[in-house]
Amino acid sequence: MVGGVSSKADFAGKLGRLTKEGGRKGDVALSTGYRVDRMNGLSVALIWLHISGNVVWIGSILAVAAIITAKSVDPKIRGELALRVYSFLSVPAFVLGFVGGTARLLLDPRYYLVEHHWMHGKLLFAITVIGLHHVIGARAKKLARGTVQDSGPTAIMGTILAVSAVVAAFFAIFKLPD
Repeated sequence: MVGGVSSKADFAGKLGRLTKEGGRKGDVALSTGYRVDRMNGLSVALIWLHISGNVVWIGSILAVAAIITAKSVDPKIRGELALRVYSFLSVPAFVLGFVGGTARLLLDPRYYLVEHHWMHGKLLFAITVIGLHHVIGARAKKLARGTVQDSGPTAIMGTILAVSAVVAAFFAIFKLPD
């Protein structure tokens, strides 16, 4: 057993979906009688967009939370800076990650939602992150307008957002439960 892979079939399962003999052109044949579907260019591009968008999104929304919770600057100035980061980094990166992930999911919903159950856990935590993203963004808007003067529960929400993002990534990387 090397790197958690005990057989060629197990290795193939880590690479992609397995199909019995009679796979499509471009599949990789294994000595076990199974074939591994190669991801097409569109799938790879969508996954790249999803991951790239999410990396910038999570980093920038956590930066928004950090700016909001800073105590050494006037609340209105913190709000304006946080709103600027939110508007110019967090929202566009969120849209990119969301569109890439949703498009990939819609290309093969049976694979993600029926055959493999890890996506259920990932989506639960992803929805948590999305909700907190909007609440933190709303707090930045209120601080910028001057309608609130404190950070409220932003520190706690930022922590929950960070943990939820890590757990969503765990489900996506380790694909548990399968």
